[in-house]
Amino acid sequence: MTKPKSITKWIVALTIGTLLLFTVAKVFFTSSTATHHHPAGMVQLEVVPFETAGGWGYKINAGGKTYISQDRIPVLEGKQPFSSKEDAIRVGDLIVKKLMQHQSPAISKAELAALQIQH
Repeated sequence: MTKPKSITKWIVALTIGTLLLFTVAKVFFTSSTATHHHPAGMVQLEVVPFETAGGWGYKINAGGKTYISQDRIPVLEGKQPFSSKEDAIRVGDLIVKKLMQHQSPAISKAELAALQIQH
């Protein structure tokens, strides 16, 4: 006995729909958890602001240990701390971005200006 065409089409559609649903779920699950995992050999970098005697600085922790500690605005002469916690975090975030892209963590005066760092 042969199955009617409508039942066969329904089974094919259900199978394709199920496969599509599993594929979408896998892509969603992978993309939503990928930000929490780092490729082998990579450590998590974290910007931690801290107060100084005259303002703010930041630390960049790598794997829970201090990798960079910056208690003043880089590039500027003298020992001028960041005027706000937010300024310190913005520069720290830029440093992390550069490190993640395998670039030098050096900051230029133009980058400070682009980040609107007050000094």
